[in-house]
Amino acid sequence: VVANLEMYDCLFQSNSVPDNNYQHDSYKATVLYSYWGRNGTLIMDRCRVYDGLRGACFGMNYYDGTAQPVVKNSLFVNNQGPELAHGYSWNMRWLNCTFTGNSGSVSGRNPSGGVWLRNCIVQTNGTPIGSSESLVIQDSMFYETALGTYNAIASSNVQLDINPLLKSDYS
Repeated sequence: VVANLEMYDCLFQSNSVPDNNYQHDSYKATVLYSYWGRNGTLIMDRCRVYDGLRGACFGMNYYDGTAQPVVKNSLFVNNQGPELAHGYSWNMRWLNCTFTGNSGSVSGRNPSGGVWLRNCIVQTNGTPIGSSESLVIQDSMFYETALGTYNAIASSNVQLDINPLLKSDYS
C-alpha cells in the first residue's frame, strides 16, 4: 500500500492485463490500480501512455473526498480498454491532457467529489467519453468523439467538432 505516489516523465507502453475474469474488488488496470486512498496523493505529470490493452488505464477504489488524484500534462494514445479510468467511490482530476485514438470512457460508480477533465483535448475516441453524471468538463476540446453522459450544468466551455490538428507522430 502506497499512501503517496508521484510519477513524472514516465512512459507506459503496450501494457496489458490478463484476459480472464478474475477480479477481487478491483479493476483491471494497465497503468495503475489504487485501493483506499484516504488522505493519500497520486500525481502523474508529463507521462505518456501508449497502446494499453484490455484494461482501464486507471482503476480506483474507495478514494475519499480528501484524496485528489491528479493526472496532468500527459498524453494517452491508442489505449484499447473498456474505460480510460474507472472506479468506485473515487475522484480524479485530468488537467492539460491529450487523448487520441483511445477507446473507453471516464466512468465510475459513486464518484466522491467528481471527475474533472479540464483544459484537455480528446480526439477520435472510439466510445463516448463520459458515462457518469459526475464527470465535469471545463475548457476542453473534442473532435470525432461523442460526449456521452456528463454533468452539463457544472461544465463550461465544452468545444465540439474543432480539429486540434494534432501531429500523427507522438514521439
